[in-house]
Amino acid sequence: MKTRALPMLMVGIMLSGLWLISSCNKRTNNVVDPPAPINVDSFGESQTLEVVTWNIENFPKTSDPNDAIDGVVGVILGLDADVYGVQ
Repeated sequence: MKTRALPMLMVGIMLSGLWLISSCNKRTNNVVDPPAPINVDSFGESQTLEVVTWNIENFPKTSDPNDAIDGVVGVILGLDADVYGVQ
């Protein structure tokens, strides 16, 4: 019984490894255009380093989570700062 258990274990490990490797890199062809930047007050100059912090916990929640994500991305693109700290 012991001699048969080791090969079965090895086969199981190999199959699990192949499954993990084959499922790691799924390529998608669904290219999504980024949302348009939202008009926000700009600040800083091209010679300065703009650092922004934003606690988005209370960002307006919508029924569609993608709308909220698009809103966050739009604000970040609109700010055009150099460094972002998001929590």
